[in-house]
Amino acid sequence: MGSTEQLERMWTLVTGAGGFVGGHVTRHLFECGIPVVALQRTPRGIDGVPDEDGANFRRLIGDLTAPIALDVPIENIVHLAARIKTANSTSEAFEAGNVATASGVVRLAKATNSTRVIALSTISVYGRPAGATVLTEKTPITETDAYGMSKHRAELTLKELTDQAQVTTLRMPGILGRHANPNLVVGMCEKAARNEAIRITNPDALFNSTVHVSDVCRLIERLLVAQPARGYNVVNVSSAKPLSIRALAENIINGLGSASKITVDAGGEPPCLIDAERLRDRFGYEAMSVSKAIALYASEYRPK
Repeated sequence: MGSTEQLERMWTLVTGAGGFVGGHVTRHLFECGIPVVALQRTPRGIDGVPDEDGANFRRLIGDLTAPIALDVPIENIVHLAARIKTANSTSEAFEAGNVATASGVVRLAKATNSTRVIALSTISVYGRPAGATVLTEKTPITETDAYGMSKHRAELTLKELTDQAQVTTLRMPGILGRHANPNLVVGMCEKAARNEAIRITNPDALFNSTVHVSDVCRLIERLLVAQPARGYNVVNVSSAKPLSIRALAENIINGLGSASKITVDAGGEPPCLIDAERLRDRFGYEAMSVSKAIALYASEYRPK
């Protein structure tokens, strides 16, 4: 095992540093004393980090699809740049934002001789396997959508680096935190904040497909501290102690002090549970419980 003190002599490049997860991770690593290069496509302030370059921080404006010039040695790359799923996204946009950027990380890692790459992927790569109720890393990847396919192709692209580096892909559920991107829990919170009815299906089905961004930050820090070894890891991430869909909605309503009512609709497929046993066994990490993640997000929730 390594230590944070050892990391103080290394530079870690964070792609997508101007985004939701990227901003949180950049600030967390900087506060831990880990020298960070924050790669952004456009200039944008990041809460909690300096506006100017310093001994432990560099801001770099660039695009992973083009050559990038660095003035410090990079040993670790945390790849968080991505095209997220929105109503207007196209397969071409996913190709450019996910697959092409992964190719850029491969080129950059080879040019800098980086020994470790940590990348965020998504539980969406699994699609909806017929009859599956629990998703493990061995679950077959079936007919997924354009977003899921692009993230899986990005995973396979990064796997090319395993002769040189340790590559760890984290398949993430919906991530909570201030300025979070849209997902099921964020949508419920938005309705609760407006005191609107929250409509659910399968009220007794268990749900753990969420994680707070602070857990993502701590997990990435732990992976950076571990001694790197060549090879490839793919790991599911989820919160501990699942809640039923009804309890999830109740926790959100209570956490936000909302007057929303819960309406149960018929039909709809129940969610798959996410098996995060490999995360616990291989990396010794367990995220906070679903109820704690909801309570933390409710305490910091601010409508956009």
